[in-house]
Amino acid sequence: AEFGRALGGYINMVTRSGTNQLHGTLYGYLRNQRLNATNALSQSKLPITQAQYGASLSGPILRDRTFYFANFERKQLNQSGLITITPANVAAINTRLQTIGYQGPQIATGLYSNPVDTNNFLAKIDHHVNARDEFSARYSLYDVNSRNTRGVGALSAVSAATGLHTLDQTVAISNIFTLSPRTVNETRGQFTRSNLTALPNDTVGPAVNISGVAAFGILSFSPQRRLDNLYEIVDNLSHQAGRHSLRVGTDFLFNDLTITFPMSSRGSYSFSSLANFLNGTYNSSGYTQSFGNPVVHQTNPNLGIYAQDQWNLTPALTLNAGLRYDLQFLRAIATDRNNVSPRVGFAWSPFRNRATVVRGSCGLFYDRVPLRALSN
Repeated sequence: AEFGRALGGYINMVTRSGTNQLHGTLYGYLRNQRLNATNALSQSKLPITQAQYGASLSGPILRDRTFYFANFERKQLNQSGLITITPANVAAINTRLQTIGYQGPQIATGLYSNPVDTNNFLAKIDHHVNARDEFSARYSLYDVNSRNTRGVGALSAVSAATGLHTLDQTVAISNIFTLSPRTVNETRGQFTRSNLTALPNDTVGPAVNISGVAAFGILSFSPQRRLDNLYEIVDNLSHQAGRHSLRVGTDFLFNDLTITFPMSSRGSYSFSSLANFLNGTYNSSGYTQSFGNPVVHQTNPNLGIYAQDQWNLTPALTLNAGLRYDLQFLRAIATDRNNVSPRVGFAWSPFRNRATVVRGSCGLFYDRVPLRALSN
């Protein structure tokens, strides 16, 4: 019951901490196309080099009390893709574009570059307040830049691609306080700022698709942007009572989200053949265009509370039962307030050697309304 929403899996990540000893690491990885197989379409080895390297440093700030750990990693991936538009079709399309005075880039076939540069940084401080109180704070950064990431390859020209820039930053704190030998309270909080932009190679447009021949022009839905400021605070209280492990808690999460999603704001043409493209005859339903403000701002508070009991009934049988309640508030839709989620499960080892474990569970789960689809 502690883990809410439509749970598919749960990942628990333990971040390395510093000690009283100064410690550092250096590491690296290199990949080169000389070790790759031949591409089946180009009959050549596509260019690719990858360098991934980093360093970490950890040690004491106050001996036996306060420690630090930091790590930086960078990945430089120089790779290529393949466009398979036939040279004859490239020439015919470019001639037509020149004739009508198209202001966007013309198309080409063959190899195109798709470099991706990624930076990761993590810094963490752990502090022993006293024998009953532990405090931790960390900062993390994820920064990725790439060109020709979306919309290009095969029959799609480079002009139909977008780049991608993502910058995610998180500040997180946690406190574990031992109220008694049987009772522990854990408090966690985080602030994450996630900023994603996808700018098109062709800023003129429109988008053009010639069935079975080529696609080019501005990629529909571009330029995109997603800016999310996320706030979260969690508190869990655990108590050991004999064979019962009792746990209650609450989780409050708040998204302040702005999405830019222009769809086909510069128009989108579809042609059934190259001949129809050359004479300007598009499909009966082959032109679409979107109008209106493509920027949507949403706030999205989420609240969850739960209580659960893990009962070691026998050394071979453990039962788990709990109840959870979730609320998601959205301006665009009515609030669903009946999200009561009972959960029950067991783990049973039927044989003395404990080599076999039988597990079973049942529960009611309530998914959240996805914000991206709602904004679109």
